[in-house]
Amino acid sequence: MHVLVGGRDAVGVPVADLARSVGFVFQDPDTQLTGVTRTVYEEVAFGPRVLGAPHRLAHEKARQALESVELEALDRVHPGDLPPQTQRLVAIAAALASEPPVLILDEPTAGQDLEGKRRIAAAITHQRTRGCAMVITHDLDFA
Repeated sequence: MHVLVGGRDAVGVPVADLARSVGFVFQDPDTQLTGVTRTVYEEVAFGPRVLGAPHRLAHEKARQALESVELEALDRVHPGDLPPQTQRLVAIAAALASEPPVLILDEPTAGQDLEGKRRIAAAITHQRTRGCAMVITHDLDFA
């Protein structure tokens, strides 16, 4: 079996190159968040910075991603101080900030209330304006 990313076999492709093409939001936000940042803003800006975006552009991408999940007010909070439902939204914003052409979300609505689901749906809509989003879910109503 082969996994093709952008028409290339993903075997042997450096992770940084794959990250430019595909973003992934894990089912468990603890495995997604870096643990090396002190604020939600830094967490969301981490991906664009690692991928080489200049500071100003990384800042802009992080702000847009936080707005897409309506977390701008929490930008100075430590990600570890947030409840799991909000950490999931931070992980989604972090993936959006890197602007991957393809975004895969694994069970994004797990543990979310109606408001959280609405925010996730808005983020998916935002992603669809610049690429595609694939959702892996058991939440048939959301799908």
